[in-house]
Amino acid sequence: LFRSAWLRKFPDIIGAQFVLEPLLGRLDVDTEAAAKAIEWALAWLRKFPDIIGAQFVLAPLLGRKDLHAEAAVKAIGWTLAWLPKFPDTIEAGFVLPPLLGRKDLDALAAAKAIEYALTWLREHQQTTHAEFVFKQLFRRPDVSPSNVLDLKRSAVERLRSRVRNTEDDEASFLLRWCLQSRVNDPVLDTDLFELALTWLEMNGQRKGSDYVFNRILRRPDVTPEQRIRASKVALSWLRRATARVSGLDYTINSLLARPGSLRGEELEFVIQKAQLWLNDNPSHPEADRVRRHILFSQRSPSEPH
Repeated sequence: LFRSAWLRKFPDIIGAQFVLEPLLGRLDVDTEAAAKAIEWALAWLRKFPDIIGAQFVLAPLLGRKDLHAEAAVKAIGWTLAWLPKFPDTIEAGFVLPPLLGRKDLDALAAAKAIEYALTWLREHQQTTHAEFVFKQLFRRPDVSPSNVLDLKRSAVERLRSRVRNTEDDEASFLLRWCLQSRVNDPVLDTDLFELALTWLEMNGQRKGSDYVFNRILRRPDVTPEQRIRASKVALSWLRRATARVSGLDYTINSLLARPGSLRGEELEFVIQKAQLWLNDNPSHPEADRVRRHILFSQRSPSEPH
């Protein structure tokens, strides 16, 4: 109430940005108050579109789900006019995530937003707020293949300083996205596989590690040595996994699809795990695939290593 009362008196002074920011960020204001706050924000942006402090208004305004179509067009327009003026500043990193998160960007606006974000990441890929820019870019289906490759390069660079930090929760997210990307580059992927294996060998029992080693095991372009390293982590995970753990069948299939990466006793162990899983899940959608992999692995002798 205090902020609204203050804005009624001083809606168009430069300092109003600091009052608009928390007001726009609130989700518990009623419809009328929210509409008024949006109106004040757009009026303020018309007067101060070219100052770096506009980020305090743009970011929470873009993040609102209740922007009507006309207000959204204006907010997006002001943002796309602001970003070219401050493309390499850390402040742009606060505006880019809510902009990229909007589902009402037309094709041209989306292309510009993606390009600004990729440019920003080249400069700020190791900063704390880069995590939010990465996540929004990862979620956009309209990132072109060439831009996906740029994004993947930035993600791999960000990973270099993170894979050895056992307390970093972001690394597994970046690894999973990079490993499942359909846009690949042999040199870049060689680095990616090594980073992923380094992370796995330090975090093999961590939640989400199965998503990483399974993607390595299923990639046709990893080396035999890399597949063996991933298999060791997968086997360790499988030994500790309970019968009802999610993803057990996926790991079994990943290991049995290329049994040559397993020693004889390791292969026997995985087949035993597969049969136990089938006993508990005979009608599971993946049951036939597991059965096929058991038969395939029994016909394909493992190789010593």
